[in-house]
Amino acid sequence: MGGMISRQKAVAEGSQKTLEEYHAFLERKVRLAGIEGFEVEDHEINPILKPHQRECVKWGVRGGRRALFESFGLGKTVQQLEICRIILAKLVLEDVSRKAAETQRRGLIVAPLGVRQEFKRDAEMLGIELRFVRRSEEVSAFDSSTGALTGVRASATSISSTPSRRSSSSNH
Repeated sequence: MGGMISRQKAVAEGSQKTLEEYHAFLERKVRLAGIEGFEVEDHEINPILKPHQRECVKWGVRGGRRALFESFGLGKTVQQLEICRIILAKLVLEDVSRKAAETQRRGLIVAPLGVRQEFKRDAEMLGIELRFVRRSEEVSAFDSSTGALTGVRASATSISSTPSRRSSSSNH
């Protein structure tokens, strides 16, 4: 009986070692996303956003190359718009400081047609100008002198880099 117990103990210890080796193997394979963006301060974020939305905006801007996989109703649309607004504003400021000839910047959010009304509503709430486009020709119809898109329909959202109006209406 003693031999069987020591054999079970040896198998258990071997399993533990194998499990630890497997965990070490997995840890070596994990790649964390790098920091590709920049820091943003609370005062740079539209005050309309709720605390959790503000934190997600800071995370998205700081990290760059981020996607928001949040549950329904948490305000992903308003967060996406605010992330784009902050990034575009920063790029415009850099262009101005470099005395670049072109200081108009555009962002693009690709989304299903079914959510365009939420984007329109949230953009108005945030004071962000946006246009909807369905085809690449509509994007190329962007008039950089006025910041307007001509012949727009729906599907992708183009956000201009014009300064946003800060709104103080209720949180979204």
